[in-house]
Amino acid sequence: FGEGSTLAAPRAAGAAGLTHGVAMTGSTGLIGHAIAARLAAAGHRIVTIGRHPEAEVRFDLALDRELPRRALEGCGALVHAAGIIDEDFSDPERAWVKAERGTQALLCAARQAGIARLAYISSAHVYGPLEGRIDESRAPDPRSDYARAHLATEQRFAAAAGPAGVSVLIARPCAAYERPQVSQHLPPRGGEHIRRQPFDGVASM
Repeated sequence: FGEGSTLAAPRAAGAAGLTHGVAMTGSTGLIGHAIAARLAAAGHRIVTIGRHPEAEVRFDLALDRELPRRALEGCGALVHAAGIIDEDFSDPERAWVKAERGTQALLCAARQAGIARLAYISSAHVYGPLEGRIDESRAPDPRSDYARAHLATEQRFAAAAGPAGVSVLIARPCAAYERPQVSQHLPPRGGEHIRRQPFDGVASM
């Protein structure tokens, strides 16, 4: 999907179903951008949430206590793809605010808007050491602050499934990558010139 935050242009929804607004954090990230582009291509309207200037709903998970009033009205789903990254723990207190209070603010806004479909992009690191065969029957065993923070966010999403009619999806990718492409033209000193290619998928255990 290339660089930048431009999403795929919406197309008409098929006869099989209706489209709706999808509120989304992390739409400029590697995984989030791919999800947003797929949703937009399927005809869904993407309501971007974030601290970047182009976000439709300005909200900083680590600083703001609540989203703007009625910010998610008209949305039928929330996708949270801006979870904790390792670099966040350069400031542990801020990182935990992002993972817990920031997540709760998102879920509160979703509840107020009547959103019944929730999804969170977590990490396979919540399982502990990534060794051998791992599937969803393995109990979480987080060994790092990064993994524990993802699990804490998961738990808030899981708790939001309590009300009737609210469904929650939690994804735990192991690694995400883009496929590099070798340019036909080599730089002056030789070697391969690598440029970004479309997001190719999620590598899982």
